[in-house]
Amino acid sequence: MNSAKYRHRVDIQNKESVRNDDGEWIDDWVLDYKLWARKLENGGDEYFNAKAVNAVRTVVWEVRYNKPLHQNGEGKRIYYDGQSYEIKNVSDKTGLRKELEITTEAVIS
Repeated sequence: MNSAKYRHRVDIQNKESVRNDDGEWIDDWVLDYKLWARKLENGGDEYFNAKAVNAVRTVVWEVRYNKPLHQNGEGKRIYYDGQSYEIKNVSDKTGLRKELEITTEAVIS
């Protein structure tokens, strides 16, 4: 495995209930952990929503095997370079527990 291909430092975030400054409970994204990843662009699709054009871009990431992410990755998100990517699927394509492939979607307005 070529470790140099993982050149993007990404945040894996989880949605949790936290208290805001006023003491109210709100749902917010909090840092779970950081990983080194490889980013592979797959393309995108456009859709119309409430008279606004949005583009959905599918991005595939490769990371070293991470057991918690493999077991509970759906529902989390990747945050990288000011953009959030909703995790849709996490798979160990080879079954060897060496590398994970994470399929994400980013909505760009």
